[in-house]
Amino acid sequence: MALVKIWDKEIKGKLWAVGDIHGCYNLLMTRLKEIGFDFENDLLVAVGDLVDRGAQNIECIELLSKPWFTSVRGNHEDLCIGGLHNESYKRCHVANGGEWFYELEYLKQLEIIKKIKNHVSDMLSWVNRQAFPPAVKVVLHTILKGMLFTAGEKGFELLVRVFF
Repeated sequence: MALVKIWDKEIKGKLWAVGDIHGCYNLLMTRLKEIGFDFENDLLVAVGDLVDRGAQNIECIELLSKPWFTSVRGNHEDLCIGGLHNESYKRCHVANGGEWFYELEYLKQLEIIKKIKNHVSDMLSWVNRQAFPPAVKVVLHTILKGMLFTAGEKGFELLVRVFF
């Protein structure tokens, strides 16, 4: 189990962080365009909760395969994993916007869980040791909820509130 996701790849552009996308893929992409996000050089770190509540959950899961995107695990990703075989998790998940997940075919559910487990840090944290030395950047779930940040010499700077 990966307790921390270490990003040792070079980040040529800016390091961005975004909170709780919750299935709002189009809104995210619009905001990235507005701020001039460079898909070739920038890196976007999500603080978890990629899914639920919005209508574009599959598109948000697909972000995990993009080279410019990474994420830590939020409670909504945990609910996808736990809800498949635990009725209590499932009830909680449905009550919090997860009904879309249980409307999918079982094999699609398994595919989503596999992507989450393979691409998302297990213990809600992400560390970048090489960007913007000498500081170590750490991203935790819930810290940056609903906001878009960039990292600079003095740490993360708030750029825009992404979601309400």
